[in-house]
Amino acid sequence: YPDAVLTKTGKASEKQTVTLGESITALDYSYMFCTGVQVEGLPSGVSAKVDSAANTLRIAGAPTKAGTFKFSVTTVGRKAKNVSLNGEIIVKDTVTTPPVDTTKTDTTKVDTTKVDTTKTDTTKVDTTKTDTTKVDTAKVDTSKIISQDTIKTDTVKVDSTKKGTSIVDASKPSEGKGTTETESEGYIGNGYFDFENSKSSYATWIINSKKKTAAVMSIRYANGDNSSRDMVLVVNDKVIGTVKLDPTGDWSIWEMADMNINLKEGQNAITLKSTVKNGGADVDAFFFDVGGVEAVGDKSALQPVVHVNEKFFYRPSTGVLYSTVPGFVEIQFYDASGSMRGAVSAHVTPGESVLAPEQGMLSGGLYFVKVKLDGKLKQKGIYKR
Repeated sequence: YPDAVLTKTGKASEKQTVTLGESITALDYSYMFCTGVQVEGLPSGVSAKVDSAANTLRIAGAPTKAGTFKFSVTTVGRKAKNVSLNGEIIVKDTVTTPPVDTTKTDTTKVDTTKVDTTKTDTTKVDTTKTDTTKVDTAKVDTSKIISQDTIKTDTVKVDSTKKGTSIVDASKPSEGKGTTETESEGYIGNGYFDFENSKSSYATWIINSKKKTAAVMSIRYANGDNSSRDMVLVVNDKVIGTVKLDPTGDWSIWEMADMNINLKEGQNAITLKSTVKNGGADVDAFFFDVGGVEAVGDKSALQPVVHVNEKFFYRPSTGVLYSTVPGFVEIQFYDASGSMRGAVSAHVTPGESVLAPEQGMLSGGLYFVKVKLDGKLKQKGIYKR
């Protein structure tokens, strides 16, 4: 079974400080290969809402209780590894004493024991400077204070069928200064592209769009450095802007950075250019909020497969398997929720074999593919049917 994938998208920080009654900056997450997500620890007034069609989660709202709230977002329903992301919302109490109407101040309550009446010209006393810290707080209108009653936050569990989005494997650009790597964990697809540690490093991907459209392009990246590794995004020779690629905490922790772009019908050139001497962040995939976007070239590019070595590989689009050794091969297909939707297996001899799913076994959509030889995992990746 594939491990669940949970990614924070957007630029909002997972550690926020707000005043009571003030809305937090909405937090967005995307998830794959799990049956749902569970959110715990949110303050009352802040809720988690799920778009099950897009496999996204949004946390938003205005806290109604002061305090420090440590929350977690966890994938659920995996027979393999579930993952969690944590955050903290600090809510400061802002209840203050209302201003005093000095025209109605009862001067008989002024503490005259501290006033040197021998030096005070009482005809010039400015009553507007009355020390309001001594106001009788019993007279505060508490009906205007925001209620701090605890509101229960329900656990969110949803179906996670992925619809209407495109994923492009970014591990092997058409050209660039860097290498395709598989050393760090957590990547999806065929690995990730590791930009050369140079301000001059870059990479260009050629993708195809079935129609002219505006789209949100989400760059999935990891940055284990202590500083941001921002990059300039260029689409079809037009500079779109600088992509903020903040530290993720480790090279095996992946996050999303969103940019609005325009795609033309047919081929499009996507380029990322480094802006710092250490080069860019590691990039493993591009997500688009529209369908019909794919890598140009051999359709096997749409089924990224991790090659453990050059002596064994499988192409889901053709069903062709190549192995230099004999053995028992198992090929398993999982949907976005992590449920197995089909499998093929056979004893193979050295050379090429064909192991393709039976007609009608798999409907159209995205699948996670695992390939084993004699019980040992040899390949894994995403297959778009």
